[in-house]
Amino acid sequence: MPEANTQHRSSKFREVGLEYEFSAPAVPEQRATRRPAVRFDSKPEVHLFEREQHENATTTAKNSEPSQSPSGSPAPTGQSNSLLLGRNIPTMFRIGTIALVVASLVPFLRGSPLGTASPLPLQGVEGGPIPRDVKSEEGVIFTRQDDTSTDVCFRWAQQSAMVNGTLYLYGGQASTEQGQDQNTWNNNFLTLDLTRTWNIANPSLTKLPQPSGSSAPPAVALGYLWSSHESLFLYGGQFSWKPAESPTAFSTWEYSMASEEWIEHSNPQTSKGESAPSDGDSVQRASEGAGVNVPSLGRGFYFGGHLDGYTTQGWSQSVPRVYLQSLLEYTFPSYSNDQVNTLSDGKTASDTGSYRNITEGGIQDKSGFTKRADGESLWL
Repeated sequence: MPEANTQHRSSKFREVGLEYEFSAPAVPEQRATRRPAVRFDSKPEVHLFEREQHENATTTAKNSEPSQSPSGSPAPTGQSNSLLLGRNIPTMFRIGTIALVVASLVPFLRGSPLGTASPLPLQGVEGGPIPRDVKSEEGVIFTRQDDTSTDVCFRWAQQSAMVNGTLYLYGGQASTEQGQDQNTWNNNFLTLDLTRTWNIANPSLTKLPQPSGSSAPPAVALGYLWSSHESLFLYGGQFSWKPAESPTAFSTWEYSMASEEWIEHSNPQTSKGESAPSDGDSVQRASEGAGVNVPSLGRGFYFGGHLDGYTTQGWSQSVPRVYLQSLLEYTFPSYSNDQVNTLSDGKTASDTGSYRNITEGGIQDKSGFTKRADGESLWL
């Protein structure tokens, strides 16, 4: 009887029905150590070690005689399954990477022409909530509205001065609702930067700290705010008449821009000088006069105006208003004025400044010269 042929065809399928029972031998040790290893780097890469060697071995087996185990039986098929699993790993990784990229792009596609239509285009912001949008002919724009603690409808009759591109506003009257005709007097203190643009419907007014009580200037309107390069000086103005408020004794109030505080110079008096015989007389608080500021000389002037029960302490409301034709000069502290007797020989005014009544210096003291208020004066 011829010897049984132990050679079998190479196949991926197990053959049955042969004349002897097939049993797979144990996997040799040298085969077990050659299974592909997988290593993950910090980067999204997968390295398959010895993959190339296994592919070369498979190609060689197809072109030659089938591999034999030490016992003469075909090599086990378990290792080919491991190779198939290793070959699927890169494909699975690529699919996962593509899914991650698509998921990351979905929010951006929603606001683009390729995605769902969005009412607003994508715009970057510096942080915080997106400001309220403002409609314009050019489309939708974003503007930040300046927050101020002076939300009013109208503001008028305040005292103002401009120093180094900044407009200072003090007091005056303001209404918080349409049709308001009382409780409008205030001592608000504001600035407006004139070196920058602003929305005309919402000017960038900034409220400065305002002291209260006796350390604060009174709430007056229609006075004047002189200014040097260092300070502001509040002169004149009238107190509220609706509701009626009695005026206090007059003081010159100075605002120091360096220390950001108000300083009261109480009971100012006149000094004798050229065309000014008045000496040691108390200066009165006038209102609605024509003020002018001359910082290059360190002086301020106030012409005309009126006196009544809302400007002058102790003035009875039964006494009629008096209109003025006077001209008052104020020399700022630390400035010189050789037309004042006490400031001759280059002396400078004290910390309280120096007033001079020069009404007799022109024709305004002559008969027929019109007394007036609500006027304007200009320094040329």
